[in-house]
Amino acid sequence: MRSYFLRRLLLLVPTLLGITLVTFLLMVLAPGSPAEILRGPDSMSTIDEELLNRFRAEHHLDQPVWRQYFHWLGKSARLDFGRSFRDNREVWRLIRERLPYTLVLNFTALVLMFLLSLPLGWLSALWRGRWFDRSTATILYLLYCLPNFAVALILQILLANHWHLLPLHGTASLFSG
Repeated sequence: MRSYFLRRLLLLVPTLLGITLVTFLLMVLAPGSPAEILRGPDSMSTIDEELLNRFRAEHHLDQPVWRQYFHWLGKSARLDFGRSFRDNREVWRLIRERLPYTLVLNFTALVLMFLLSLPLGWLSALWRGRWFDRSTATILYLLYCLPNFAVALILQILLANHWHLLPLHGTASLFSG
């Protein structure tokens, strides 16, 4: 058991490095660049090349991709995510502002998942092969076959627009009050 745990622990490092590498490469290969965001959508912007070159040097965008990756990885390991290009605020501060809402949403989803799945699984096992088991399995397979975004849109329409149980945006609903 101990050797299994040690092997899994040792696999954690290459797995994390692989995830960070794929994430970084997706950011690099995505169209556009931070310098282009600074310039804006108008190619005739008043921002001169000297300012853009200074920006590229400050953010290490003028270096080879492998150096950019190691610089980015080092800063990420220190939880230094830089500043937002949109409003020049620290990204870590933005994450901290939204983290409580994310945790509440995830905890609520986890509780709802257990409140629904455990009784359905128990009843399906109790009435194995009967109409309840077959219909529950069919509905769940159909939901599993649908893309996540489609199920999310259907749930938004039902829970927020039709039944007014949850807010569609933010933490308060227009209908609550």
